[in-house]
Amino acid sequence: MLLAWFLPWIYKLITADNQSYPFTYFSCINKSFCYLDMRGEEIMRMDAKGRVYTEAEFDSILPMFYYRQLIKDDRLPDSINNVAISPRQISTHSFFFRYRPADMNTPGIKLYPLFESMGKRVDLKMPGDVFRFNNAIEFINPENNKVLAEKSMQFNKPFIKRDFAFPPRLVAGNPSIRKAYDEGWFIIDQHYRVFHMKMVNGMPFVKDTRIDSSLQTKYIATTEYPSKLFYGFLFDNHNQLYVISTENYKLIPVPTPAFSMQTDEMLIMGNMFYWNIEVTSDKGQTTCVVDVNTFKKSDSISFPAAFTGPAVQKWIFPFTLSFTSPTHKYVMPRIEVFGFGYLISGIMFAAVYYILYRKKIRSFNAFLYLTWIALTGIFGFISLITINPLKQLS
Repeated sequence: MLLAWFLPWIYKLITADNQSYPFTYFSCINKSFCYLDMRGEEIMRMDAKGRVYTEAEFDSILPMFYYRQLIKDDRLPDSINNVAISPRQISTHSFFFRYRPADMNTPGIKLYPLFESMGKRVDLKMPGDVFRFNNAIEFINPENNKVLAEKSMQFNKPFIKRDFAFPPRLVAGNPSIRKAYDEGWFIIDQHYRVFHMKMVNGMPFVKDTRIDSSLQTKYIATTEYPSKLFYGFLFDNHNQLYVISTENYKLIPVPTPAFSMQTDEMLIMGNMFYWNIEVTSDKGQTTCVVDVNTFKKSDSISFPAAFTGPAVQKWIFPFTLSFTSPTHKYVMPRIEVFGFGYLISGIMFAAVYYILYRKKIRSFNAFLYLTWIALTGIFGFISLITINPLKQLS
């Protein structure tokens, strides 16, 4: 079992090939994908049509990304596509959102801070308590671990009034003071109803968003971006991405490349005109661009994963043992079986073992040991060599 854990890990360490892809961004100037490729000896700046650009030209065709450089060079245009722009507008509408499987699959301490959403000061301040959910919401003083009964009752009433099904499936928010404002928490109950909770002037604000429970919401990321056009992103049970609009919690479906929350990564780079949605999987990387005004896909570009050669491990290892995975929450033994291709190498190892010890193996032992090696492959071969049960016969 130790060999099944250690040898495949060593194999992956030795044969690991760091997949890298060009930086890809859609140009609002020439309406084409442009990419910065640093994989070769020279940095290449190109568009999808094959035209090569200098560094200054590349900055000019991607003003939404390089606007700070254009401001410094005094080359930022006053308008793009007949829309007047300013550095403040660009900054307000620009954002980056990244999703990794570990975001959903990493367990956390289920104690959450609740900020004052209508604070009088510019900077947010950490509250003196935290809340948790069991069969009700409870606020706790972390200094003495005592439940704040009055505040807990105050916030629990609106949940009971709205028939919230405890305990929640998901509590999604941004527990950081490094943001311009606070939108509280989105909470999914046992019936997949989505509620919005925040604190306004010290009082509870709890609202049923009426988001369709048949979507069986799987994950919510509360964003709190400066534009305040949407609360965050929502993923349903079929890996479909939605925007939670600040207009009465309206859900806007967002087209994306083929995507699995369990295994793939997603990066969204948004600006005033387009959202660049990049999905990276073991098959490669695909980026599609979505028009902000219509939320319709305009174009897409793909880069396949580099070919790393055949999967030798399935011919050598009968199975592998691992304890951690980005697709699972907890540390536990996980066995992965590759099939019966390893039998070829298992028979070869058995033959080598027989040649080395044929003079010491009795007929019954020969059948037992060689069958063990044939079935367990390199793991059985190394274990018998190491333990050497034939030593007593030498």
